[in-house]
Amino acid sequence: MHFWNHDANEFLGYYINFQQPFARTHCGIDAIDLDLDLDIDPDLTFKWKDEDDYQKAIDYGLLTPKWLQGIEDAKPEIFERLEKRQYPFDGSWLDWKPDPSWEPPPLPENWDTI
Repeated sequence: MHFWNHDANEFLGYYINFQQPFARTHCGIDAIDLDLDLDIDPDLTFKWKDEDDYQKAIDYGLLTPKWLQGIEDAKPEIFERLEKRQYPFDGSWLDWKPDPSWEPPPLPENWDTI
C-alpha cells in the first residue's frame, strides 16, 4: 500500500500487510490478517510491526505452516525489490492521481443483507 497526506500532497511511505488473499463471500469480502507488517519510509528504510503479535499467533498455532511459509517465501523478493528500487518501490505510482470525474461504483442489489 502507498500512504499519503493528501492535504499536503506528501508521500508518507509504503506498507506491507501480510495477509491471505481477499475472498468474496455471500456478505462481502473476507481477509485473514497474518499479524506481521512492514512499514517502509519514502527513503526505503523499514521497520517490522507487530512482531510480538505474530510470534504469539505462531506460538498458539493460529497461523498454518502454509501461511508462515508464504511469508518466509515473500521476504527475499520484498527485500530484493527494496534494494534494487524495483516496482512497487520504484516511485512509478507516486505521480498517479485518480480521474476526478470518477464516481463510486453502484452497490449490488441486496448489498446490505446478510
